[in-house]
Order: sequence, then C-alpha cells, then structure tokens
Amino acid sequence: MGNNTQLDDWRLEQEEWLEALEEVIEAQGKEKSAELFQRLRYLLARHGAANGGPALNTPYKNTIPPDAQPDYPGDLELERRIENVIRWNAQAMVLQAQDKNLALGGHIATYAACATMLEVLFHHFLRKRSEEYGGDLFMFQGHASPGIYARAVWEGRLDLQQIADFRQELLQGVSSYPHPRRMPKFWQAPTVSMGLGPMTAVYQARFYKYLETRGLKLKNGGKVWHYIGDGEIDEPEIYGTIGVASRENLDNLIFVVHCNLQRLDGPVRGNGKIIQEVERHFYGASWDVIKVVWGSEWDELLAKDEEGILLARLEQMVDGDFQEITNLDGAGVRKKLVGDDQRIAALLADYSDDQLKAMRRGGHDALKVYAAYEQAVRANKPVAIIVKTVKGYGMGKAAEGKNKAHQTKDISADARVETKNRYEIPISDEEAKAAKFWYPDPEDPATKYLLEHRKALGGFLPERSEDYPQLELPEVSLFEKQLQGSESAGGKAFSTTAAMIDIMTQLIRNKEVGKYIVPIVPDEAQTFGMEPLFNSAQIWNQKGQPVHPARNRHFSNQIQRIRYRAGAAGRHQRRRRHSLVHSSRHGVQQPRHPYHSVLYLLFHVRFSARGRPRLGGCRHDVQGFPARRHGRPYHAERRGPATPGWPLAPHRANRTFRDQLRPGLCLRTGRDRS
Repeated sequence: MGNNTQLDDWRLEQEEWLEALEEVIEAQGKEKSAELFQRLRYLLARHGAANGGPALNTPYKNTIPPDAQPDYPGDLELERRIENVIRWNAQAMVLQAQDKNLALGGHIATYAACATMLEVLFHHFLRKRSEEYGGDLFMFQGHASPGIYARAVWEGRLDLQQIADFRQELLQGVSSYPHPRRMPKFWQAPTVSMGLGPMTAVYQARFYKYLETRGLKLKNGGKVWHYIGDGEIDEPEIYGTIGVASRENLDNLIFVVHCNLQRLDGPVRGNGKIIQEVERHFYGASWDVIKVVWGSEWDELLAKDEEGILLARLEQMVDGDFQEITNLDGAGVRKKLVGDDQRIAALLADYSDDQLKAMRRGGHDALKVYAAYEQAVRANKPVAIIVKTVKGYGMGKAAEGKNKAHQTKDISADARVETKNRYEIPISDEEAKAAKFWYPDPEDPATKYLLEHRKALGGFLPERSEDYPQLELPEVSLFEKQLQGSESAGGKAFSTTAAMIDIMTQLIRNKEVGKYIVPIVPDEAQTFGMEPLFNSAQIWNQKGQPVHPARNRHFSNQIQRIRYRAGAAGRHQRRRRHSLVHSSRHGVQQPRHPYHSVLYLLFHVRFSARGRPRLGGCRHDVQGFPARRHGRPYHAERRGPATPGWPLAPHRANRTFRDQLRPGLCLRTGRDRS
C-alpha cells in the first residue's frame, strides 16, 4: 500500500512539473522553452541519467501546427486539376509503352504518390537561375520521371511523340531515368543510383559554397532540392554523408524524404515507423527536421484530442497498420483507430465513415506541403522534410496502397477507365482504355496558370545549359620545365608526383587560368609528397583557419608539424579515401558547372595502388600498368616495388601510354567528357 501511495505522489509531482513547463511555453515561447529543455538535458547528462533515444523524436504528427501555417498563395482547385492532368498523362505514357509488348517497363505509382509535393514546388518554389538569383538544382526520385516528362509536354518543351516513345531512345523517345548524358539539354543531374543521388546532392550543395567563396559564383542564393524515397533511405551512403551537410553548414540543401511506406517489394518498415526512424537520424546529424504526416482533415480531430489518447494510439500503430488502413472502408478505418479504447470511439463519433475514409496523408495536401517548404527555404541549416503519402495515390483498386504498387506497370481496361474518371479527364472510355494522352488547350485557365507561375520563377526546370565563358589558355611554354624532363633537374630523375605538383602550381599562379584551378586530393597527400599544395593552393574551408600548425615540442626545432593554410578562398579540397565519396565528388565537379555557367580546370587525384577502385569509369586492373608510389613503381597486389620491365597484361598491351596512366591520375580539362 505504501509503495502505491508513493507512486501516486510521484505522478502528481510530475503533473505539477509538466504544468510549470506549460506555463513557461505560454509565457516565454517555444524558442526559450527549447533552450530550457536543452539545459535540463545537460543537467541529466552531468548526473549520469540517460536522456537520449526518444528525445530525438517528436510526436507522430505535423511539425508545423495549423495556426502557424502561412496563407496559401495559389489557386488550390486549379492546382488540383493540373496535378490530375499530369498524373493521367504520366500513367498513359507507361501504359502505352506496355501496350507495345516490348517489355519496356516503367513506373506509375511513384509519381502518383508525389504529384502534390512536386507541383507545389513547381508552382511556388523552384527558381531558375537569373541575374538576381543563383538558381535551384532539382534532383528527384527517378521513378517519377514520367510525371516530369508529362509536365514538360504541357510546357511545350517536349512533344507528344517523344513521350509516346518512352524508353525508346533510338526513336528519339525520352530516356527511362534522369541523366544528362541521355538528355543533355534537359536533365540537370543524374539521381537514380540508390544512395548515390543523395550523396551527390550533399556535395552539390557544398560545391555551391565552394564556388561562392572562391568568387566563381555570385553569393545570390540557390537551393539544392533532393527528393528521396523511404526505401532508398536504407542505403548506408546516405546516413554516412549527411553529417557533411551540418558540419559545413549547408543551408542551401533541402532533402524531401518521400515516405509512402513501401519499397520495391513491400513495406519499408512493416513492424516499425520509418518516419520516426528517419527523423532520429537527421536530428542526430544536426539537421532541421519538418514532418508532414497528416492532411488538413486531421487538424480538428487532433485538436479535440486534449488528453492525447488518439495521438497515443497513432504512436502505437506501426506502418503495416497504416498500409492496411489504406485498403479498408470507412468502417474498417474506424475499427482500426479505435482498437479497444472506447474513448477514441467517442472522439470519432461525430465523423461519418466516409469522412474517416477521406482523411488524407500530409503529402497529398498542398497546404501542408507548402507550409513545410516555406519554412525550409528560410532555415539557416540543412533541412529534411519527411512527407507521408500513399503509394499509387489515385490508382484505385489497381494499385493504390497495395504491396504490388511499385511493380504495377500495366492496369486493366476497367482500371484505366476508373482512373480517368477519378482524374476527371474528358475523354471517352474507349480512349481511356487505349491510354490516350490529353492536355487542356493553350487558352485553358490551367495552362495559363501553369505557364505564368513558371515564368514568375524565372523559367522552366529542369534544364541544362552548355553556355559558359571561354578561358584564355596559357602558352605551352609555361610548361617548359616539364617538357625538358630530367634535364631541368640536372639529370636527376623527376618523379611524376613532383611534376604534377609543379604543373598545378604554375597554373595556379597564372593570371589567366589560376582562379579556375580546382584540385581534389584524397586525405593522404603527405604520403604522395603533395603537401606543398597546402601552401600554394590552400585548403578550402569556408570557416577559415581555426587552428595553426605549431612546432612539435617532442622533437628538435628542425622538425615541425606539416605547414598548411586554410581559408574560404582556398582551392584544395581534401576528401576521405572512400571510393564512393570520390566518385560522387567526381560526378559533381565536372569541368564546367551547367547550373552556374562556370568553367574550371579540375585536377582529381585518385588512388590506384591500393586495391582496385572503380571511379567514374577509371579502373586500375591488378595486372595493369604499375602504379607509382613514393616515387617508385609499385604493384597493387604485391604491396612492394614492381619488377623492372614487368609486362603489361595482354588485354592492355595495345593501349596508349596515356590510357595506361589514366587510372592512376585523372586530369580533366575543358571539353574532356570521358
């Protein structure tokens, strides 16, 4: 009895503390309350009390409350109509490809789920580069490409025949996935490779900062918008690189994590909550996190839930439950939400079954999506927007919310008519069964609305430009020392590493091209005798040089720590040795930046002595040309000096000397696209 009394007293005391915190929130506001909470966490940590784990999660509801939502600047009805027209044409594109019986493939469900998210971006946020603005980079889920193509036809940038020949590039049809090598004037960047797209987005945003601090790009803004699926978020390259964004303060980076709760073959986290898991990772990496979980229909219901019983029930449910709800009728939704708690039944009493069935997830509500985007563009750190949707939204019985949604590339004739009616497309049933394209005419209000909003944001995107200023290259006499070879050193052997450093140093000092030199060296420059670059090129650090090299008191005065200089104007970029990081950086830093019309000379030094790295198509075969390490020939497999005159592998014997060297050192300049 005594223990129960003590427990009740402790619970009452907790309630008093919570009431006191409520008063702090009301009197001081959320920002100061958060500061107080952080100090409480530090206090607990000092006394050894655990305070992590759930502290990195917020409740399973929208981050932005209804009373904090900004007014919506667009016409919701017109935008809904535009979404449905594009959904239909994106679906028709894939269906027509299937009707040819050529096994062309394609995806319908991804764009159907994210159409609202993308259209809010296109209508109100995605800005093209202009004299006043740096321009946004748009990277998205490649499986949603039919929707982007369908929109481009409406904009007049592609024709109907191009999308009718979807995935048939020999017929001049549009490519299956976004890649600038397939459509060089359309796609800004490749985004599909699992895990590599988000990594590339991080380094794109970082390189924006690099260009700005180097004076190669005006400090006039520009965001990197990257859309990523919740199935892709499992890739280790993603969580392994998001720390770069917070450490480098990449406030120009926005991730939109599209959580439709399904991966290619079924649930992402059937027995858990992927949204809460993703939130913990990004909060832990010091990103801002904005959750868009529920549509506006939930606002009133959650506001009535003063005791938090419904929210507790939603917290208790797992993603498998929410997927089941998608395929239930209104009565089934009610039963699932109530469970065995009659207090929830009373809370839902004023709602009909039809109302419960019609309650949307947040990603299908333009008001909620707009509020999240608007807050994200004003943030002073990288932002992860986590959005909940239904896979195959709008596809009805054929695929909506079903485990087979992603792999649904064809639907029956009746299902085609069903989606035509749901999207309110004014064509006959027979035309719907044939998956006929349909667009409003040029004078239609929807067409005018779509074009006017893109014009207000600077123009159409995605779009890739090849216009850039030409460089005045120096005369070849600049490299007279290297051309003389060992004669310039009095007959002494001249290592390739020293020659390369000399070349870069001379170019950096050159008035015409010096500012355009961009060296990237892995984090082992000392091993290869390249530390002189730290002084001549400086290490790039937008925060400057917080520490300075000092004499090592444990050695003689003649031995010092390595000398280096770092600063926002530095050229040299140090990177980790991980091959995927290097390949990602290589993909970002092409010899010209197509989004900012900047041309530069990229020196990308890669490993070839250790293992067999595969970077950007450059691969060092174990039995290929011996690499050079420490100024000596070095064989990768034997870990020792190569045998003099060691033969080339037969399959490489006929390759040129330059090609044999290429795996060890990749020097990219001007128009080299290899």
